[in-house]
Amino acid sequence: MRNGLMLLILAWGFFARAASLPLFMQLGEEFSLSAKESRLWIGDPKILKAQMVGSRLVLKPLKEGVVELRTSSGPASLAILSPAAARTFEVLREKTRRMIGLETILLGSRVILKGHLHRIEDFDELYEALPDEADWEMRAQLSPSVQNLFSARIAKQLGLEENPALQFGENIQWLFAGTAATGVAPGLSAAAARLQQSLRRFGVKVVVDESAVSTEPVVRVEIAIAEIRRDALKSYGIGWPTSAEAKVLSDGSWQNPELIFGVKALESSGNGRLLARPTL
Repeated sequence: MRNGLMLLILAWGFFARAASLPLFMQLGEEFSLSAKESRLWIGDPKILKAQMVGSRLVLKPLKEGVVELRTSSGPASLAILSPAAARTFEVLREKTRRMIGLETILLGSRVILKGHLHRIEDFDELYEALPDEADWEMRAQLSPSVQNLFSARIAKQLGLEENPALQFGENIQWLFAGTAATGVAPGLSAAAARLQQSLRRFGVKVVVDESAVSTEPVVRVEIAIAEIRRDALKSYGIGWPTSAEAKVLSDGSWQNPELIFGVKALESSGNGRLLARPTL
């Protein structure tokens, strides 16, 4: 064993070129080499295995990752992708071939969109073509105007009142307030994992940041504690509401169109008094 590579020697009489290997394989599929190899090195047999099926040499992926190979004609790298990532890569690669400034590549087993997104219409075309379970990462650079339009697309998809405060850099990140949790997704809490699922088709990465200010929806309740004469309740016909609605704005303020009941009118007539009005 040299450089951590396991040597698998398979004796045949013909040679195949390393270029005959695919760029990637997806879990669940098999690949038969187009010609026979005399020697084959597999860097990590936990990612990829090779076996004889009749007279053919068949490669079978075992898990996602990148495996280094050495054939009799030279070295090669093979990416093992999930079915979702494989479909995403094929769609993005085909679409971006006809777009100026964009390129789809594989970085390890990750699907990456790189370059420069000049028009939001190009992103709209990519978004519509992507499968629902798309798995990729947006690393293309966006101008400030395109950034605003991109954020607006996410706000519309998630039903937000305002554009989210995304962080644009090497990639696009949504800073999620909270603490990391295990057992759901690497470094993500259950809520952050749900948000990541919603953003998969946008190529946005959710990052848990304990110092970030939470932008999750907040329920704000205003409580009125009043002392009212029983006979006054009957005369005024006042009943307790079963529900109330208010709109919470992104700046923390809120709009409540009507008071729950007219306690001030009762106070002015001497039939009641407001003891407290806390907000929770």
